Amino acid sequence: MKKTLSNCLLAGALFLSALAFASLAACGGGGSSDSNVAQNTGSVGIMLTDGPTDDFDQIKLEIEKIELLGTGPRISIFEGTGKSDEEKTVDLLDLANHSELFSLKSGIPAGFYSKIRLTLAEKGLALVKLNPDGSPQDTVYPKLPGNRKLDLNPRGQFEIVAGGTSYLQVDLDAEKSIHVSNGYQFRPVVFVDVLHSGLPGKLVKVEGFVTKVDQSQSKLVLCTESPEQSSEDDDFEGCTKVYFSEASIFNDEADLTDSEQITLGSKLTAAGFILFDDDDDHSSDDEDHTPSKLKAEVLELGGAEAFQVVKGPVKRSPANALDTFTLADTSTTEVTVALQEGTRIFSRTGQRLDFDDIQPDKVAAVDGVLSSEPDGPFKSALVILGNLPSPDKIQGTVQGADPAKQTLTLSIEGASKTIVINEKTLFFRISEQVDGMLSTHASLEDLQPGQAVDVYGSEEGDNFVAQVVLWEE
Repeated sequence: MKKTLSNCLLAGALFLSALAFASLAACGGGGSSDSNVAQNTGSVGIMLTDGPTDDFDQIKLEIEKIELLGTGPRISIFEGTGKSDEEKTVDLLDLANHSELFSLKSGIPAGFYSKIRLTLAEKGLALVKLNPDGSPQDTVYPKLPGNRKLDLNPRGQFEIVAGGTSYLQVDLDAEKSIHVSNGYQFRPVVFVDVLHSGLPGKLVKVEGFVTKVDQSQSKLVLCTESPEQSSEDDDFEGCTKVYFSEASIFNDEADLTDSEQITLGSKLTAAGFILFDDDDDHSSDDEDHTPSKLKAEVLELGGAEAFQVVKGPVKRSPANALDTFTLADTSTTEVTVALQEGTRIFSRTGQRLDFDDIQPDKVAAVDGVLSSEPDGPFKSALVILGNLPSPDKIQGTVQGADPAKQTLTLSIEGASKTIVINEKTLFFRISEQVDGMLSTHASLEDLQPGQAVDVYGSEEGDNFVAQVVLWEE
């Protein structure tokens, strides 16, 4: 069987956005031709993403194993061999603007599950500061739970549907998860969404080899292995079917081209949105039995070997859709970015934007290739814009919680402060377990007087409105 996408595209299950972990890369796999088995099993994709943070240049997560926990035996979705080159490492900061499909596996017993267990490598989390030339300046390894196991508890049980594909989007918020107290400590603040239908917010990136291409239907199949590496009895287990009829296609020099340049065995990156089993246009298109489907917005021929990503605050806006703009790639370097015919522009949440949304109050991440011309611009294929400032943080001790008034009163250095709660406020309870650390969604009613809490939010008029409230037990 084909292995799942080895580039670890976590597009859901772990929503590591800005400081989360996202990329759905396939590993392992193995379906069954038995129809009875197929009727009682489903496919699961793990997507990683992260939220933005400015404290480090790289936040690298090295994963040994991902499992689903329910009432029965633990079900492995991804498992390395224990060798460092076999485990999957993702840079969470690369996922601030998109999700990546990290693992995709079929043959998962249908039914209800309650937790996702993530096992990290021995030095499974690395915080890296870089020198201006890109070389490592300093690396810090935060303290991990004793046995490196993180149990992620979504809001209630989630169901793996027989015959379908469920995406677990895991957003591990690094900014709130990395705690400074006698060194760096790691306490997982994780947002988990289980997606059966509807599009994930962020764009999803999938990289692989073109194993099959159908020009008449504008679709292709991306797999970890090239056709030359695959045996004749391989099927498309763990691969992703990509529909590109509406996509902008760029060659390895970031020039707009056509689909005739897509060749069997070539490598490319597809950026787009996951298609679900209930999608009317493609729900019956399953002759290849690919558990994952993507509607592409951009195809980058040559993949990550050809395309780079530059990111930073926008300094100068473009005057039109084919103009240039500048961004500060570092504190001392500005990059001139050229918009081109076919360049797609999106927000971090997946909303399609236009050139006039590229403004100095935004930060941009740009996929492209540096022009070969002297002093030429960085030619763009994809621009993703964001303006997510880090929220303010308040630390205090609970004096009282009033669910009726939606307020939380804290004691802060002897003074009382009232925090406003609304329907968007999220609560997390983090506890040490015998076999690892558990991150659980909680509620205002779970808070007790005397409990020390961290509150992230923002001042709105005379009120401090909470976005996230978290505490350790």
